[in-house]
Amino acid sequence: MAVVVGLIQVWAHRHNINPDSISYIEIAQSAREAGWKTYVNGYWSPLYPFLLTNAFRIFDPGPLWESTVVIFANLAIYLANLACFEWFLRELILLRDASNRSADRGFPISSRTLWICGYVFFLWAGQFWVTPGWVSPDLCAAGLGYLATAALLRIHRGQASWATFVFFGAVLGLGYLAKAPMFPLAFVFLACGFLAVSSDRRAWTRATLAVVVFLIIAAPLTVSLSMAKGSMTFGDSGRINYAEFVNGAPKYVHWEGEPPGTGIPTHPPRKLLGEPPLYEFATPIGGSYPLWYDPSYWYEGIKPHFSLKGQLMALYRTMSSYLRIFSVTGTLYAVFVTLFFS
Repeated sequence: MAVVVGLIQVWAHRHNINPDSISYIEIAQSAREAGWKTYVNGYWSPLYPFLLTNAFRIFDPGPLWESTVVIFANLAIYLANLACFEWFLRELILLRDASNRSADRGFPISSRTLWICGYVFFLWAGQFWVTPGWVSPDLCAAGLGYLATAALLRIHRGQASWATFVFFGAVLGLGYLAKAPMFPLAFVFLACGFLAVSSDRRAWTRATLAVVVFLIIAAPLTVSLSMAKGSMTFGDSGRINYAEFVNGAPKYVHWEGEPPGTGIPTHPPRKLLGEPPLYEFATPIGGSYPLWYDPSYWYEGIKPHFSLKGQLMALYRTMSSYLRIFSVTGTLYAVFVTLFFS
């Protein structure tokens, strides 16, 4: 069923493109000619464009079939995501069964029922949330999140080898290459990895190895971004989004320093006319719409700052959005009730 849902999503959305899609596709196409330096972008992470670049090299589509190749590349990512979820769910149930044996007590929900509920959740997410019909790296980040959590569960069960810790660090590194927010989140995973191992010195050495592997994979991108921006950074998407959604900066494009306190733009788009607004942004960023090809360039100089009112409003809007997402189908509530009682 999960495979069929993915196929239906891909076929139904085979011609769909959104603004983010255009940026990822153009970065991927540019990398075919300009090389890996094209992937160094302060706003868009490189892993997804890298996968699209390889799909374009294999099929070499013209403009007519470009979106179709992208969406079927998403299908391949979705199927890999399904395999990642399968391993995560298996590790979760093994940990639950081990806890059941050690505590010598029964559970009201069987492992088989829990497995079915897990797939109900996956089907719901594939239909309404992280869908292969949406051209974005969310599927990559979700799959790598499943793998990292599965490795963490295996470490907690005490079944992890050296290879598991190397794999754990590598997955977290790839997660950062998929989505910049995974960089700070990786340290939460790594801290959990340290807490999950025993006090044995060898176990701590293995956990340290995961940190080293993560840093080896993450370092090339962080160093390249820091050199390009002239300051230490692992990506600017978080700073820009915080300024937009908490501090009230204009969303997505045309930031000119408003509202006061958000900083001074280093190189804003050149405003040629006030009424109606007319902008020129021919150089130095390329792409069919340069303002969205690398937003970090146009938002350079922005200074997000904490605002209690803005933060509370952002949390309220986010909670409202999640409530709408979770309320799309009542099936999900049954899954959460099942997980609670398990």
